Amino acid sequence: LQGSGVVAVFAASNFPFAFSVAGGDSASALAAGCPVIVKAHPSHPRTSQLTYESVLRGINEAGFSRDIFSIVQGTNPEITGWLAKASAVSAIGFTGSEVVGKILLDFSRQRKVPIPVYAEMGSLNPVFITPSALENDIKVLATAAADSALLGSGQFCTKPGMFIVPSDSLGDTFIAEIEKYVANQQTAPLLNKGIQKRYIDAMGKLAEIPELVSFSGSENLAGFGVTPKFFVSKWSVDEPALFEEHFGPSSIIIRASYSEYIDIAKTLKGQLTATIHAAASDDCKDLVDQLTQVSGRVIWNGFPTAVSVTAAQQHGGQWPASSSQTTSVGLDAIYRFLRPVAFQNFPDSHLPPELQNSNPYGIERLINGKKTSRPVELAQ
Repeated sequence: LQGSGVVAVFAASNFPFAFSVAGGDSASALAAGCPVIVKAHPSHPRTSQLTYESVLRGINEAGFSRDIFSIVQGTNPEITGWLAKASAVSAIGFTGSEVVGKILLDFSRQRKVPIPVYAEMGSLNPVFITPSALENDIKVLATAAADSALLGSGQFCTKPGMFIVPSDSLGDTFIAEIEKYVANQQTAPLLNKGIQKRYIDAMGKLAEIPELVSFSGSENLAGFGVTPKFFVSKWSVDEPALFEEHFGPSSIIIRASYSEYIDIAKTLKGQLTATIHAAASDDCKDLVDQLTQVSGRVIWNGFPTAVSVTAAQQHGGQWPASSSQTTSVGLDAIYRFLRPVAFQNFPDSHLPPELQNSNPYGIERLINGKKTSRPVELAQ
């Protein structure tokens, strides 16, 4: 496996560390041996510069050339196109909105030689709650659900933007508990004016749908503050806006019979995550099977907001949650920026050190179907 070449990383606004200058895209590209050019997000230019300088110090201490890591700052929207179309760039990493992700894909297609775009663009992250899951402590589940939706002022790409609950008395109680809890919740200001405006506009459009019932949290007037907002709807309401991601402290609660859960799952576009809250005795196989068709991570009796950087992580999903079915978080994120090359019939002295019989780096390799770190002569 060889590095794919120079990687252009377009930083996210909502995670100044985890998905920005030194985030997962940059880290996995550098680990793959690729030089990185980061387009810093204008929402946090000083944080981006300080992070860039920290990375440079680490690169210098490790003995690498500082040329392997660069940063571009600025608010001119044309910078995105200039960088995405630069002839030296071989791949793009992006975390952000579906709108910008599609723009980057268009830029790639406009190039003389198109390049891969690994865009993680967010999703609705539906949470299906069965009647059995509500038979125990509804208040605890309702509080945890609301906390997940409001975490980080609802600016997580894995925020649960839709809850599907039973249309019975248990569902009534669950919604009542969420309403009671949310009424006292005030979220921190949003990250920038653009996010605030889009959130306010989206909440206004949802409020105009006559079939929806809504309840709110406490207003925040500081900075780019907004008011948490939840909407309740029947599954029968035919409104595309219900199935759109709304960045910010809001969520949609869909009332439906348990027999309709499969139908709802079949209408979903690609998702980063999908969650099921159920009892061990529930037969959810068909629902699970359907959700695996549209989401990269399926969760049982938990919430999607947390993401861990581990070998088991899958942070990506079907279109339009992401532009590829790779992961942008975890150890396998490195494979986005690697390309396989086979050396056939080469003399040992002409092979890269990683492939030479003596195995000078002592790495684990697959020899005749067996994993070993020993030289080839000893491994056979």
